[in-house]
Amino acid sequence: MLSFLFDRFKYFAIGLAIFAGAAAFNLVSKGRSGVDAASLEAKTQPGNLTARAAKDETVMVRKEDPDMNAARGKARATLDSFLAANASPAPGSRAYSIKVKVSDGEAVEHFWVKKFRRDGDGFAGAIDNAPEIVHTVRLGQEIRFARSEISDWMYIDNGKMKGNFTACALLMRETPAEREKFRKAYGLECGA
Repeated sequence: MLSFLFDRFKYFAIGLAIFAGAAAFNLVSKGRSGVDAASLEAKTQPGNLTARAAKDETVMVRKEDPDMNAARGKARATLDSFLAANASPAPGSRAYSIKVKVSDGEAVEHFWVKKFRRDGDGFAGAIDNAPEIVHTVRLGQEIRFARSEISDWMYIDNGKMKGNFTACALLMRETPAEREKFRKAYGLECGA
């Protein structure tokens, strides 16, 4: 059985949704995700990531994708330094966000969460993407989540995007020209 990961762009950031392949197409055929099967197939193709980001479109990637899994691992490994930066923001830094996993049965979508804060032994914040796959949350809804549910982070520091490792993983599939276009549009410095 194939598994997929859906990547979504919102304000130059990516949200993710994980499915078992057959379930994904069953959910779509039942109208559950709001995306038809032809649209799902189109979302697997690389290309024009900058325009897709501007439209908050999704991009499908295999769940086992080594680049995406490495990106989430890097985000988790550097989470403490991000949380410290968020606790004492430097002048010129803004837009601190965390990407969080949300489940709905077999479907899992990762959303950017803004205005997050520590809340007891976890965190809380507001969903910053309109759901496409899961229907247990809505745009702007306040949610609580555990550290283990964090899959990425990002912020803007003097016009340069820091973090957003999942975007960097997707950019690896693009042409050098598209990577440069994305870098200029959003200030994301992958590998920096």
